[in-house]
Amino acid sequence: GVLILGLNNIEPVFRLLGAEETTLQLIEQNMIIYYFGNIFLIVPMIGNSVLRASGDVKTPSYLMTSGALLNVVLDPIFIFGFGPVPAMGLEGAADATVLANALVGALSFGIIFFRDHLIRIKRKDWPMLWDSWQRILHVGIPSLASSLVAPMTTAFITWQVAQFGQEAVAGFGVASRVEGISLMAMMALSAAVTPFVGQNYGAKLYDRVAEGSGFAYRFSLIYGVCVAVIMLFASDSIAALFTDDATAIETASMHLGLVPWSYGFLGMSMVAVSSFNAVGKPTPGMLVSMSRTIGIYAPMAFLLAYLLQLQGVFLAAFLANIVAGLLGFF
Repeated sequence: GVLILGLNNIEPVFRLLGAEETTLQLIEQNMIIYYFGNIFLIVPMIGNSVLRASGDVKTPSYLMTSGALLNVVLDPIFIFGFGPVPAMGLEGAADATVLANALVGALSFGIIFFRDHLIRIKRKDWPMLWDSWQRILHVGIPSLASSLVAPMTTAFITWQVAQFGQEAVAGFGVASRVEGISLMAMMALSAAVTPFVGQNYGAKLYDRVAEGSGFAYRFSLIYGVCVAVIMLFASDSIAALFTDDATAIETASMHLGLVPWSYGFLGMSMVAVSSFNAVGKPTPGMLVSMSRTIGIYAPMAFLLAYLLQLQGVFLAAFLANIVAGLLGFF
């Protein structure tokens, strides 16, 4: 369904995001490959979650690291060509990513099936399988709704930024990439919180749940402040590593100088959402996620962009992260 919908809406979607004729062709070349390769992204994601839920947190980290390193190795080979592999340019970057995901996905499936024997196909297990599916969907559907809203909000924000020019979009893209790297520790923490909270809550060890959540909140705040301080002094230099356009660097620096001060609260909201999902109460988690995206971020970005121009969009992100973090904590 995603493949069909995506392939038929590449041009209108990216036009809405501010893409121009010069970039649409390149976007289409990449997105066609990405859409066909989506299944190879989903398999390792599910596999890593299964392994973490079974108490094995090391193997998923090894798999994710291996996938990233493999992508680093394959990218220059497919982009510039090497030996029998022809130079494919921008398409080569997409091919490298899909191939890396496919290899990691196959390895992840192999570990789950052959090493840990976590997949079993027997007729007598079907009633248990159906019960498991119902339990998963109880948590999964609200989580899916939150996950769908997030990229839609990002698309809306990109459209807002596009009003200030393609260079501003490029700068916002740089800031978003740096933000993704900066938040990896918090994403890892929220992923680890899920099995920890779920197992201890199921064992009625509520004090351990509270202690673990408290540690995760403190870590998020301290880590967020550390990242913000680094960005305060290094945002210009970091942005200059990605682009030499003055407007793009200014935009990225504007974002990285403000939004990271709210990363600690964003981490708190991520921990809260993971904890709610772990104990089978997805609705509060969905409310925390949606309060950040469609409750605060999108409407405030629309209003503040009118009042404060581009800086208003980033102020909206700052405020949304703080509100979601406090809501998740309380």
